[in-house]
Amino acid sequence: MDASDRPDEALNVAPWKELRDAVVALVRATAALALAEGRLAVASSVSMIAIAVLGAGTLFVAWLMLMLALVFGAAELGVPLWIACGALGLLHIVLAVGLWLTARRLARHLEFPNTRRAIAESWTTHLPAEQPTP
Repeated sequence: MDASDRPDEALNVAPWKELRDAVVALVRATAALALAEGRLAVASSVSMIAIAVLGAGTLFVAWLMLMLALVFGAAELGVPLWIACGALGLLHIVLAVGLWLTARRLARHLEFPNTRRAIAESWTTHLPAEQPTP
């Protein structure tokens, strides 16, 4: 006697099939939503990078125009053009070196020196001091 001969077992299988179909449909819908959101996140990330590059370019041009205005303003006050350009160039070199030194100082924190030391100390085995024998 197989399952088709027993109507009570055939009736019990139908709800499980419906449940399985509902779970499969839910998983497919969730996967489709995650894929769509993933595509949107990638598109948004690329757009944000492009906007950041354009913004940086705009700020760079604005900075150059400001420096040019300072140089020509100094030239109008009687400062030779080569001295004004040299002074601004030297100022920017000093600023760049200062930023580089600051970045080097901050880079030490990227290596987690205190955490590494604590881990190294916790892994060392501390042998108890030998007890003198009486």
